[in-house]
Amino acid sequence: MPSILSNAANDPTVRIFDSFYNIDVTVNASEYELVQAFFNGVCETQNQAKQFTAFLFRVATESGIPAQELLAEMQSMKTDNITINQFLIFYLNSFRPKTGLYGISTEPTPVYPVARNVVR
Repeated sequence: MPSILSNAANDPTVRIFDSFYNIDVTVNASEYELVQAFFNGVCETQNQAKQFTAFLFRVATESGIPAQELLAEMQSMKTDNITINQFLIFYLNSFRPKTGLYGISTEPTPVYPVARNVVR
């Protein structure tokens, strides 16, 4: 689970880091609160909302798309957990290796000449 550090009132930033995924992102505190408020309204638990918030900022950092733009796109869609999962999975899979994608429940059958070159 990503860890969230909020500095004292002197520093208006929030630091999101996760040692497992090697993520370290520093974001504006007001922007973080805006995204967090959206996910608090949509998600069932506070923990789930924190994870979705961290993933949105990771997607924003990796893709170069501003977090507010991603949030506006999400707000224009149907806001249920399945739609939010699909949205984030789409962006997270865009910078993951193609051998380990999020949200794939069945193993795709590759072309044999290509499959023999992939080490599992």
